[in-house]
Amino acid sequence: MARALAGAMLAVAVAAYAVEGGHAEERRHVDVVEMFTSQACSACPPADELLGELAQEDGILALSYSVDYWNYLEWEDTLADPDFSARQRAYAKQRGDRKVFTPQAIINGRVHAVGSDRRAIAKARAATGQGDAPTASLSATRTDPSTLAIEIDAASDELEIDEATLWLVVYVDSRTVKVRAGENKGRMLTYHNVVRRVRPIARWTGEALRTSIAAPEIAGKRCAVLLQEGGTKLPGRILAADRL
Repeated sequence: MARALAGAMLAVAVAAYAVEGGHAEERRHVDVVEMFTSQACSACPPADELLGELAQEDGILALSYSVDYWNYLEWEDTLADPDFSARQRAYAKQRGDRKVFTPQAIINGRVHAVGSDRRAIAKARAATGQGDAPTASLSATRTDPSTLAIEIDAASDELEIDEATLWLVVYVDSRTVKVRAGENKGRMLTYHNVVRRVRPIARWTGEALRTSIAAPEIAGKRCAVLLQEGGTKLPGRILAADRL
């Protein structure tokens, strides 16, 4: 991951330039709900259904990450990736509580809740969201099937930022899986906004930025860009997000 980030940052350094007199397009704040789930978890299907409902709401970017640490329970999750488990653990380490479970929802990179608890997720959105005043201004567009143009305004005086990471999240609309063993044996489970890859693509320290980033993995898939406080090892609050 560190090598990938170094390469991406080099590309950004070559392609980026300061935005003088211009501003990224004003965009309404998007709340990011990241759901950590598993096909081997009997408590997860209600949370997966709830995420599908949240994915249809304006103002929410809902993302489903399948973790791999339950794969020993008779059934190996067909969508799992160890990078997703690592992201969930990094959130727990950043919060300081080290609570890692499924289904777990992380809201705006800051607060966690049981993934099937609609009320708790709504409460977390209210506590961590920015309404119509985003903490940073981010705009991402697809200039061709495998290239992103990204624009970020300089940080406002109110936003004290030492370091933030720009993450690329690649996902597909849905996947339906028949589970043949384990706690969900015999069930057909549908997952929504299924993340297939998440990787850091640049470091941001508050300066205005315009850049073009080559991302072959986005061809034919949906993607989102998250501007998230902290480095790659300890992701923090999400300052801004845009989806394509």
